[in-house]
Amino acid sequence: MFCKHFGRCGGCAYLDISYEDELALKRANLMEILGEYAGVLGELHAAPVAEGYRNKMEFAFGDSGTARQARSGNREHVSGATHSLEAGSRVENREHVSGATRSLEAGNSVENREHVSGATHSLEAGSRVDLRGELTLGIRKKRSFYEVASPENCVLICEDFKRIVAHVTDFFRDRGETFFHRKRHTGALRHLVLRRGEFTGEILVLLSATSTLQAPLDRFVEGLLALPLDGKIVGIMHAENDGVADAVKNENIKILHGRDYYYEKICGLTFKVSAFSFFQTNSRGAEVLYGVVAKFSGDVASDAWASGSRSEQHVSRLFHERATSHQLQHFALDLYCGTGTIAQVISPLFERVAGVEIIEEAILAARENAAANDIKNCEFFAGDVFENLTNETPCTIILDPPRDGLHPKALAKIAALGASRVIYVACKPKSFVRDLPAFIAAGYEVQAIEAVDMFPRTPHVEAVALLRRADT
Repeated sequence: MFCKHFGRCGGCAYLDISYEDELALKRANLMEILGEYAGVLGELHAAPVAEGYRNKMEFAFGDSGTARQARSGNREHVSGATHSLEAGSRVENREHVSGATRSLEAGNSVENREHVSGATHSLEAGSRVDLRGELTLGIRKKRSFYEVASPENCVLICEDFKRIVAHVTDFFRDRGETFFHRKRHTGALRHLVLRRGEFTGEILVLLSATSTLQAPLDRFVEGLLALPLDGKIVGIMHAENDGVADAVKNENIKILHGRDYYYEKICGLTFKVSAFSFFQTNSRGAEVLYGVVAKFSGDVASDAWASGSRSEQHVSRLFHERATSHQLQHFALDLYCGTGTIAQVISPLFERVAGVEIIEEAILAARENAAANDIKNCEFFAGDVFENLTNETPCTIILDPPRDGLHPKALAKIAALGASRVIYVACKPKSFVRDLPAFIAAGYEVQAIEAVDMFPRTPHVEAVALLRRADT
């Protein structure tokens, strides 16, 4: 499938090459980043599915970028090349006019009134021009504040997301609602956040809008629930946001239908995910990623940990066999643990696992999920990693830091703990390479690196590195 917005949308980067070539390119780029450690790089795991894999999307309301119609005596279809206004006139938006550039020169006044997107604009020389396209919901285009690309052909999202976006767009168009203009602070519609469980089919819908929204939200809910979807909408929420920042805020949330969370299953475990919780955006890819972490934690075959193609009972049996047939390692420390997914996945390999995360909401979710999964050897602590490191020496430390990597103070303290192995999950491999010399100086060696393509059709790839102390 090829998307008409490819090259202008801020989503995909590799739609014009085969997936095999994409993987080869990603491997070459990663080897360049790793530099002197490139020789340690092992497998680059392909994504289980290369299309429709995203379980979360934050869509923006905006301008389609093309005016529907213009009239100046004759009807003009506005849809082609750039319309430039010369001699001091100010262009508010880029305008596309029937394949050819039209210029309005100094002194020429335009008496014709042009009908664009349901509004009438009078264009005069030197005047401010605002030929806006129709309301659109989608992904922001590159280098644009207001134009968004509609996702009807997007290869990153599932069909249910496309159906929901199409319905929501039509619903608000029909009622004359407009998007929030970030400079003028006018309009009501801001964002639509969709989340779903890949393995459960549960879907959350969150509408973000200002208090000026007039459309009836009861009809909004009715329309969504009537859609023919493969999954099931379990929660619909409305976030009222009158701020100026272009962000979805976890404030003034009202549940319009159902609940404010959904359930997902990863590696045979069930996780409760709220609208604002961090969770890997590729559920099937997350199983591959966590399989590599488990392999590095306890020499387990990484594909044995995925539940996507295996029954929950089979995965549970693998956990039990591993826990009873091998001597358990003593203590693992999972830093930047989020909602505790990695800690719970590897818990059968250790007598005890402790997770640390600065976001208190995530820690509350981690504790709740561990209890629901009947995992009794995991404990979770809310606070800064640097301030909450234990004096007890863990046998294994798992790091899954933010994209910018480890803070220098935390890095020094982690390296000084003396764990026999450190597993570094790098969503930005450049940050890992920057942090690596501190571990080398503390006596660690890079024993293995594997990568996982968590985001097909984009430039991003995650790396997992196993560091072992030379004296162990």
